[in-house]
Amino acid sequence: MLSLSTSLLLDPPQSLSDQVRSILDAGIPGVVVGAEIVTDQVPALVREAKGAGYAMTALEAPRPVASAAAKSQHPRLRCPSLASGEETQRQLAEQSTLDAISLADRHEIDVVIVSIGAVQPADLVRRCEQVIADTDAKLDRLEAVATRDPRQKFFAKRWTEQQKRRLRDLARLDEAMRQRRQVALDALLRSLDPLLERASRHGTRLALRETCHIGGLIDRSGFLEVYQIFHGAPLRLVADPAAATALSILQGLDQVPSLPADQDLIEGCYLRDLSGTRPGALLGDGDLDLNVSYDGYSDESTRIIEAPMGTAADRIAMVARTCRELGIDGAPPPVPGDPIPIIGGK
Repeated sequence: MLSLSTSLLLDPPQSLSDQVRSILDAGIPGVVVGAEIVTDQVPALVREAKGAGYAMTALEAPRPVASAAAKSQHPRLRCPSLASGEETQRQLAEQSTLDAISLADRHEIDVVIVSIGAVQPADLVRRCEQVIADTDAKLDRLEAVATRDPRQKFFAKRWTEQQKRRLRDLARLDEAMRQRRQVALDALLRSLDPLLERASRHGTRLALRETCHIGGLIDRSGFLEVYQIFHGAPLRLVADPAAATALSILQGLDQVPSLPADQDLIEGCYLRDLSGTRPGALLGDGDLDLNVSYDGYSDESTRIIEAPMGTAADRIAMVARTCRELGIDGAPPPVPGDPIPIIGGK
């Protein structure tokens, strides 16, 4: 089913009625509840959405935590990590996700999507991005004179290969990075044990979102490693083709790694623009090859439109049309009802 994430909601938040209108007026039949919706307001959103004929597709976790120091941060930046090496933070994330599973069960939401967060320091990504920016700038200069000097095409190709090797060297996990990743993985595995037990008890599926972070959790190969440990548990992967593409570029790879061959392990995918393109770009505006990126998913898998904050409903409708035209919106969704009135409105 085609679904819409609450990522488009403004921060600081609008009134609940305005938030509900922003989500439902887009006309996307499914709703994915993210950090933008205060936990106490989830029941009201569920009531209004279901009353208008919309489906509650998934709930994202961990949920934001209250912090005086982080009060000014966007809610998504206030979500603790299940892979934190700091035990207090890990336990906070674990309890937040346990609560999210129980919340999803109360409101008959079948899937809880878990994001792990960054593992490696951000300066590594900045260094890789700088190499990519320098490469693009030089290639533009070389292409500008290639019509006068065909040899420049050869130089451009050689330069590109050199820069890819440089990226691969930068992104290669050294011993310190391996140790940090192992600490994060151990923390995640400790967290998943009680989470999957509760999810199994409630009949809820836990879906890990793939990362865009170098050496982070969970990437496509890393998911299989984790799944084998919890084989038989209600654990799946939510693919993020934009993240996978961005990660492959940062690592200097020639192609994006393949998803697990077993379709039963894939809950669905996020439909969003390639990371690193101009701010506010929607699916179809950026550099992602949509047909290649979203081919291979089953019709029944969830497709989640994740739009930048403040995106208007008419632009969301445009994205939905693009998805339908390309055949990447999955099985034909039910038609939602009239979202008005909202919360006692006329």
